[in-house]
Amino acid sequence: MTLLKTRLALKVAATSFAAFSIACPALAEEPVELSFSMMLAQSHPHSSDYIVPITKMIEERTEGRVTVEIKWGDALGAAKDQYFVVRDGLADMGYFVTGYTPGRFPTIEVASLPYAASSTVNVNKAVAAVAEAGLMGSEYDEVIPLHYLASSPYSFSCPNLTIDSVDDFAGVKMRSPGSVQNKVLEALGATPVVVPYSEAYSALQSGLVDCWINGPATILSSKLYEVSENFLLSGFSYYGGSVIAMNEQVKDKVSAEDYQTILDVFAETKFLGAEATDLGEAAALEELKTLGVAVTTLSAEETAKFQALVEPIWGEWIADMESKGLPGEEIATVFANSLRELGDNPSYGN
Repeated sequence: MTLLKTRLALKVAATSFAAFSIACPALAEEPVELSFSMMLAQSHPHSSDYIVPITKMIEERTEGRVTVEIKWGDALGAAKDQYFVVRDGLADMGYFVTGYTPGRFPTIEVASLPYAASSTVNVNKAVAAVAEAGLMGSEYDEVIPLHYLASSPYSFSCPNLTIDSVDDFAGVKMRSPGSVQNKVLEALGATPVVVPYSEAYSALQSGLVDCWINGPATILSSKLYEVSENFLLSGFSYYGGSVIAMNEQVKDKVSAEDYQTILDVFAETKFLGAEATDLGEAAALEELKTLGVAVTTLSAEETAKFQALVEPIWGEWIADMESKGLPGEEIATVFANSLRELGDNPSYGN
C-alpha cells in the first residue's frame, strides 16, 4: 500500500470512528461511579427506604451516566469518622452523625431540644426552615450539605431495668449521642456515657451501659432486642442530627448537567428520610413487641415531671449558643415557630 493510500485509509477510519462515537455516545463515554458511605445497617429505614431509593433515582435520572455504589457500615471508616470520610474524599457522598464531632455542628442540635414535636417529618421541616433562613452559618463550608436530618425519636432500651418513674433514672448509666441528650440525662439524675453506634450490642451485653437511648428501628436493625428486653417508649427528643453531604470534587467528576441532576434529586427527596423514619419506627415498634420486648410508657403524671425537669434545657442551649457568638435565640425562634405552623406545641416561646 502506498503512503498516500495508507493516509487515506487512516483518515477514513478515524472519520468512521468519530461518526460511530457520536451515534453511540454510551459507548464513547464510560459511566461515572460515585461512592456513598452509609454507616447504618442495610435493614435500617434510612438505608432501605431512603438512601437506596435516592441512589437509584440518580442513576435513572442521569440515564446511567452516573452510578452510585453504597459502601456499607465501616467499609471506608468508623462511624465517628464519617464526616471526614466525605470531607477528605474517601467517599463522594455520605451520611454522618454530627454528634460524633462535638462542637463542630452546633446549630442542628436545635432539633434535639426536648418535647418539641410530634413527628420526624415536622422536626425535619423545622430544621429546613432554620437552614433556609441562613442560620447554619459556616459549619458545612468544607462539604456540600444535601440533607439536614433529625431522626430517631429517642426512647430507652434497658436489659435489666424497668423504668416506671422519673426517680428510676437516678444513677443509671445511659448511652447518649452527646450534647443535648447529655443535658436531658443529667437533669433526670442519670449518667450519660458516649458510645459509638457500632458498639451498641457489646456495650449493653457487657454492662458498660445500663440503657441505650435510641428509637425502635435502630433497636431492631442492630438486634439490640437480643440483649435488652425492656423498652420505655418516650419519644422525649429527636436526634439533631445527621447530615447527608457531598465532597466538593464531585462537580469535577461528572458533567454540569448530571451534577445539577444530583442536586435536583436531593432537593426532591428532602423529607424522604423523615417519612421513612416515621413509618419505620412505627413498624419496628410492633415487631419488637412480637419478639418479646416489653414495651412500657410513663404515666401522665411521671411524663409531666419529666417535661418539667428538662424544659430549662431550651434556655440553657440558647445561652450556650449566644456565648459562642451564634444566634441561638433566633435559631430557636425560627425552629419553634415552624413547628407551631405544623401543629406542634413546643414549650419555647409560649
